[in-house]
Amino acid sequence: KAGTCSTCASKERIWRLWCRQGRAGRERSSSPRGLEVCASPPVLSMAMWLTNGIAFYFFVVSITPVPLAQLAAFIAMNAAAYWIGYASFITPSGLGFREAALALMLAVFFPTPVAIALSLVTRLWSTAGELLGVATIWGIPSRKLLAREEKAR
Repeated sequence: KAGTCSTCASKERIWRLWCRQGRAGRERSSSPRGLEVCASPPVLSMAMWLTNGIAFYFFVVSITPVPLAQLAAFIAMNAAAYWIGYASFITPSGLGFREAALALMLAVFFPTPVAIALSLVTRLWSTAGELLGVATIWGIPSRKLLAREEKAR
């Protein structure tokens, strides 16, 4: 389409593929399944952000007491800090921006030195979690590798 950038066009193509109702060789149905398939990415994304925010709350609670009534605030702070980090294009993974935003928001609940320490420890915690995910994926042998090993035997 004229006037659209390649990134937007790619996202649009991916979205169309994701939302496709029918399979190759079959006519598209008018079943509600199309809506379910198109609604699942935002629903799963929201579930991920809620889970991540709850984990952040329990991480902070493991360090210092926080009332359960503040759970929603901690979910929102975590998501907002990540978003600010994503929006900063000058540093990798929002390094520094995410921590500063989180420290600023945590300062409402804790003294400033504690808020800064919590934001820095939270970065280490999230980085360790990401590295654990990478290590897990690297530890799972790929199908191609398994097929090559089978052929070699």
